[in-house]
Amino acid sequence: QQLLTQLATSLGLALAQWRQHCAFVEAEAAIHQMAFYDDLTGLPNRRLLENQLEQDMARSTRHGKLLAVCMLDLDGFKPINDGYGHDAGDEVLAALGQRLRAVLRKSDFVARLGGDEFVLLVEDITDLDDLTRVLDKALKAITAPIPLSNGAAVRLQASIGVCLHPFGEEETGDQLLRCADQALYESKAHKADRDRPWVFFGEEKARERQRSPAQRLLNEGALE
Repeated sequence: QQLLTQLATSLGLALAQWRQHCAFVEAEAAIHQMAFYDDLTGLPNRRLLENQLEQDMARSTRHGKLLAVCMLDLDGFKPINDGYGHDAGDEVLAALGQRLRAVLRKSDFVARLGGDEFVLLVEDITDLDDLTRVLDKALKAITAPIPLSNGAAVRLQASIGVCLHPFGEEETGDQLLRCADQALYESKAHKADRDRPWVFFGEEKARERQRSPAQRLLNEGALE
């Protein structure tokens, strides 16, 4: 009886320790989820994006291939919030998070910065055709009708700013994000006359250099 009592006590202690261990693992997972993932979409947040970007930059340099940092902003999202309410807007963002994860390649990465802004990291680019195929898939996922729980369906467009790595010397992840954001601004500024929804960082300056001197003067108002 004494032996059985000791055995039962030992088993009870072991079970209690196991339960504590499981609770600790669950709490640790929950903390990691809150720290690195967006609650609404389940996508990585900015903190995890910054970590991933540094890794991708190093891998791009090591393998001698391009990395595309793509800043994506939804066009027409505000009217959905205004017309259907913020709950509907949350449904749209959650649906888009799932769609983007589904259409991207396993080597690619998508994160939500906040609001209706997302970032795509597209790795292992040999030429711009590779990037175009990925962006076309992402845009098709975004522009397809999104059904809401109230029975309505909405459509969106997107503007994208792209910065390629390596672009210059001694780049940082933060610099690449800022450059992609500047390219996004250019894309949104030319929504009415753009040929495609994305703009590459530095593209406007390159176009400016390609214009004739007379055309540049006309643009600057020096000639009539």
